Amino acid sequence: TDSETIELFSKAEEFGADIINNSWGTGDVSDAVKEKIIDLANNGRNGKGTLIIFASGNEGIDIGNDESSISEVISVGASNKDNLRASYSNYGTNLDVLAPGGEFIGITTLDPMQGNGLASIDENYLLYDDSNGFVGTSASAPVVSGALALLLEKSPDLTRLEVENILKNTADKIGTIRYRNGRNDFYGYGKINLTKIMEN
Repeated sequence: TDSETIELFSKAEEFGADIINNSWGTGDVSDAVKEKIIDLANNGRNGKGTLIIFASGNEGIDIGNDESSISEVISVGASNKDNLRASYSNYGTNLDVLAPGGEFIGITTLDPMQGNGLASIDENYLLYDDSNGFVGTSASAPVVSGALALLLEKSPDLTRLEVENILKNTADKIGTIRYRNGRNDFYGYGKINLTKIMEN
């Protein structure tokens, strides 16, 4: 419910989270949830702004009124093994960046995700190419969250807006769609580049 979602964001704030990764989305965010996310993004971290990352979704459609469409959110799509946008990765005017996680390039996790993600190749790890592998924009979002955690470890006083500018200005311009003013609706500002991020 909206009240439960708001409570979860409030708990993250209470626990002092600098970054909140969200590998989910409703496709139709309510005004109440949007208001909470915007407030946290602007006023969290003692006024520096909490980094709120959302996966863009895997339906190959415009993001629409999803949580990932909120301008104060870092919206993440998936790139694939060919360094292109994954065919199912959602797109739109508020997509910010892509990160690896689509079509034959997922991430490995120690979390078995209940029965749905129980590893079948290696019982100790859920590998990207396992039949239950962790792929899609839900895998791409935590890649961005991890990269930004490293950045904040190095430079903890950066504001959310400063972090977003670094993320956008260091992204690699991949794909065949023209970037206008540094971005397009299918790739955002491009694919994240951790080396360039950490040079700031």
